[in-house]
Amino acid sequence: MKRMDAQYLRDEFAVTYLTLISILQAVSLGLLATLVDRHLELDLLDVDNWLRIATSVVVAVLVWNEYRMGVAQFAWVPSLVDTVIPFTLGIVQFGLFRASVKGTDSHWFIAISCLYIAGVVGYENMYRSAKAEGDVNPDVLRAIGGWRKANPLLGLAGAGLFGSFAAITSSGRTVSWVRLTLLAATLVLTVAFLVRGEANWRRVVRLARLREASPRNAKGAKNGPRATASPPRDPWRHHSPPTKSTKEDRRPTSGPNGPQGLRSPVSDPAAPAAGEDSVVRFDAPDPQ
Repeated sequence: MKRMDAQYLRDEFAVTYLTLISILQAVSLGLLATLVDRHLELDLLDVDNWLRIATSVVVAVLVWNEYRMGVAQFAWVPSLVDTVIPFTLGIVQFGLFRASVKGTDSHWFIAISCLYIAGVVGYENMYRSAKAEGDVNPDVLRAIGGWRKANPLLGLAGAGLFGSFAAITSSGRTVSWVRLTLLAATLVLTVAFLVRGEANWRRVVRLARLREASPRNAKGAKNGPRATASPPRDPWRHHSPPTKSTKEDRRPTSGPNGPQGLRSPVSDPAAPAAGEDSVVRFDAPDPQ
């Protein structure tokens, strides 16, 4: 019978979520590759297009990496919002990748601004869902520290900045060097946002390493979270292995006519039960 509890739902969600994001990124990159290949044959790509294409590829890596870190460091039971957000990102990425090749600079800036807004919603949903799980994620939430608020704020700042770039280039009369500068700045900022995630991730990895190195945790990994070390034995007390009354002593006894065979041990009535410290005595040989 399938186990059905909250932990099972959390475990299944992590695998399913990352698989879904991987599929969406693969489809988006496939679309971008098809568009680039078609326009390369017609020699229709210029410097503007290549800057947009490069940034779009970095965006795909950024989206997948953020979700990879999110499902690795947090665990929560999914809701409808967790279903809507990835598909929303996929739709926005479709528009972004298409505008990289066929659209104008203004359209492309609008698309990437919308992508950052969707990212802010994803951040807030992730952090709120993780906090709602009670005692499941508090250590990780404390470990990331200020990144809990910084990540959504940086996403909002990026959305506003790229929206202003869209307004600057919307007239269609922007000079070439201004357009190239804005596109290059967008590429640099997107790469910086991708690298920023590594600082967040290292805090989580440091917490995981400390837990792994903890002696109590190492013991608990084998015997459970409540396992404790066995108390030391008294070195002055004799400990003999547990014996059973059905086992025979293998030492022969002496009689008037030589060895009399094997004798069975006789346990002390006051001796503790098997498995505890016990002292076993044997019958003395018959006096001659």
